[in-house]
Amino acid sequence: MVRIMPLPEELSERPFTVYEARVLGVAPKRLRARDMSDGGRLIYLPAGRDFEFAEQARVLAAATPGAWVSHESAAVLTRLGLPPWLGDCETVHLSKPHELPRVRRTGVTGHRVRVLQGEVTEIDGIPVSSPSRTWLDLAHQ
Repeated sequence: MVRIMPLPEELSERPFTVYEARVLGVAPKRLRARDMSDGGRLIYLPAGRDFEFAEQARVLAAATPGAWVSHESAAVLTRLGLPPWLGDCETVHLSKPHELPRVRRTGVTGHRVRVLQGEVTEIDGIPVSSPSRTWLDLAHQ
C-alpha cells in the first residue's frame, strides 16, 4: 500500500501553483497523487473541493507571469457595483501589458492593455486593476 505524504498545511485547502509547492519542498511525484486534481498548466487543486472565485483568481494570476485580475473579475473582487448582465464570473479576466504574450489558458478571458503606474493594486495578495482602471476596462465592453 502506497502512503501519501500530507501536503504542507498552507497548500492543503486551496489551489496552488507548482512554484508554491517547490518553495515548500513538495516533491513533483506528490502532485500526481490521487488526492490532487490538475487545475491546468502549473496549477494543482486538492481534489473534491469547490473553490471560491477569489481563490481561483489568485492562483490563475500567480500562474500567469505579468498578469493581473481585471475587467468584470476585478469589479467582483473590489466589490464595485455591476449591472445585472455583468458579474457572472464564468471565467477569470486577466490582463497583461502589450509587451507580453497573450494570456491563453482554460478558464481565463485574456486581455492585452496599456497600463500606467498605479493602475494595478493588490487585494489579499492578488494583483488587481484599481477601481478607476476597472471602470475604464468595463467601459470598452
